[in-house]
Amino acid sequence: MTALLTLLPIFGYATLFNIYFNKKPSVSIFFAITFIITLLFFLGLAEQLKYGAYLLFYGGIVALVYTLFKQTKLFKEWLLSVPVVMFTIMSTLYLYLFQDAQLFWWDEFSHWGAFIKEMFFFNSFYDATSVATHLRYPPGTATWEYFVIANTFFSEGNLYFACFLLLFSSTLMMYERVTFKDMHWIILIFIIQIVLFSGFGHWFSSIYVDHIIGAMFAGLVLSYLVDEFKANDLWLFIFPLATIVLVKEIGLYFGLSFIGFVFLYSIVELKKVSKKITIILFLLFLSMVLVLKVWGIRQDSLDVKKGGQTMSAIAKSMFSDHRVLEPKVEEEVKRRFWDVVQNQQIHKEKFSLNYNEFSYDLMSHYKKENKLSTLGTMLFFMFMFIVAFLMSNSKEQRVKVSIIYAYILFVTTVYLFILYFSFQVAFGQGALRIPSFVRYMNMAILPMLLIGFSIFLPLYNEKLKQTFNQEFNSKLFAAALMLVIVLGYVVNPYFKPLYSQLKNPSHENFENIATQILEKVPPKSKVFVVFPIQNNGSLNIMLKYSLIPAKATISKADFESKTFDQMLSIYSKYEYVWFTKFNNKLIDKNRPILKAKSDNQPFVLYKTDVLNNGIKFIPVL
Repeated sequence: MTALLTLLPIFGYATLFNIYFNKKPSVSIFFAITFIITLLFFLGLAEQLKYGAYLLFYGGIVALVYTLFKQTKLFKEWLLSVPVVMFTIMSTLYLYLFQDAQLFWWDEFSHWGAFIKEMFFFNSFYDATSVATHLRYPPGTATWEYFVIANTFFSEGNLYFACFLLLFSSTLMMYERVTFKDMHWIILIFIIQIVLFSGFGHWFSSIYVDHIIGAMFAGLVLSYLVDEFKANDLWLFIFPLATIVLVKEIGLYFGLSFIGFVFLYSIVELKKVSKKITIILFLLFLSMVLVLKVWGIRQDSLDVKKGGQTMSAIAKSMFSDHRVLEPKVEEEVKRRFWDVVQNQQIHKEKFSLNYNEFSYDLMSHYKKENKLSTLGTMLFFMFMFIVAFLMSNSKEQRVKVSIIYAYILFVTTVYLFILYFSFQVAFGQGALRIPSFVRYMNMAILPMLLIGFSIFLPLYNEKLKQTFNQEFNSKLFAAALMLVIVLGYVVNPYFKPLYSQLKNPSHENFENIATQILEKVPPKSKVFVVFPIQNNGSLNIMLKYSLIPAKATISKADFESKTFDQMLSIYSKYEYVWFTKFNNKLIDKNRPILKAKSDNQPFVLYKTDVLNNGIKFIPVL
């Protein structure tokens, strides 16, 4: 089946949110996807991942058929709304463009891709036996990707498609309150989206999760701004809030920031916050903590080691008296951090594709005359606020606009300081590189700009019930157009990764070779891979990923220097040994175990059989 069929259960649950909970079409799709992720996560904890995916998939289709026949008029109105039509068109177009895409970046092979590939083959969340790194990371995006591929088939293009559905649904509210007669608005909104995703995200061609966190935070805020949420409706946010912390632990900060936004905005709208709203918001916060706690307990029970870069570990280190870095190193890290904040280009460009992550040493390679740093982008956001404030035609609107911009800027600033302290406690000596700062910071910059632009869109202004006449409509459109032109001119975004993915020849070669190996090696078999090619580690993680569902271990750089007895000791711990490439040294040292084929070339794959008097090597391939 094509992955496009995933839209059917999404639409099924979305129509329920739209018709029976009276939520806008865009909000209903956002809630439907996060509803599926949340339920499938808990079903996965109960070791019912496979059947849970089937249940939710076909349950959504049943819901779609039910609303189609029982609520035909309302269903038609929902289906023909601009957000639903845009979501359908863009999803179809994206899958057509990316159906043959392949993973490219380091982290996609080391953990994000490895997580979902193991889940697909084993129908369970990853545990201590996984070949992936960062096993404490929660499985939010992997759970969603599993839902998409469990009911279709595994392909890396489908993984990208799953992430696109998450990203685009999180910003679908921007199309709310416009009709197809407002085609100029639809085109402008689309331009704003592609400028922001290409400049401050990972385009649409990565399964990294940082920009997903940012987009989801924007989705939470925009959902609240575009729709009516009475006290009894607020509990619906449990699904996107649970999902945002399942994507990555830092989602807890952005989820809490959203709860704070609702509390503050409610004070402005209602002049006070009822006890009921306060209790519901507190329970929503507890639900996020509970979700993370449940995942942590699950990983603890499976002896998954805790890492130093989790949010909880960073928080403990920040409030500890123990100094991770030497005083001189710590001061240099601080200096470099603020240097990056003030001077490093924060937006992506074609040059960004040459490196897996930002490093301080790369700053001199960014030579654009027109650019925005972190500080510069925050100043641009303040300029957006001034424009929005001046365009407000009532005291009430000026107050609300001021609160929105001020609060989002506050959230971004606090997050900046979280990064500031994190680099001092979580990265060791590696903090001197200020690694991945651009990717981490854009987690807050992306939603800041998405929300900032949305204040100029019909989604927000019509809700305020101001005089939305043609003249004011034109002024809003002109202001939004002017701002995106200014931003686009400075950023000069590189659009190609929005509609195509880079190819990695090594990954393609490894996939072809691994296919032959996996035909001979049963799933979950422990394989030791003798890989004598020196590299920075990228080829190793690529090869390990390609061998899933086998549990592969790649030889270290000093392997060839070991004696035959030392090699034999290593081989004995595995069920298979695979020699990817022979050289004279490896042949000489392993001559006692190597067997020749009919063409006098040695076998490359051997099954080990540990006996009382030694190890027997059985040639396989």
